[in-house]
Amino acid sequence: MQEDGSSYVLDFLVSGHTAGAQAIVEWNAYRYEALPGGAVMLGNSRRGYGEEGARRFLINEVKPRRPAWILELAQLEMPRIALPSP
Repeated sequence: MQEDGSSYVLDFLVSGHTAGAQAIVEWNAYRYEALPGGAVMLGNSRRGYGEEGARRFLINEVKPRRPAWILELAQLEMPRIALPSP
């Protein structure tokens, strides 16, 4: 992460159902880093499926591991890219 505030991590949960009415819970973490003329985003997504699977995912995966997942994402070296000039 950048000390100057040009990099941020956003994490959030979303939930829904498949066309077959199966529950889905998804945890996402997105890391944004400013570039001249834009930004680059690196993300991590994990899911739990089904009513019981989603419950287990939240309790056994997200709750205990979320801080480590966020730290890991924050410490990854961002890919170096150059955006074309407008």
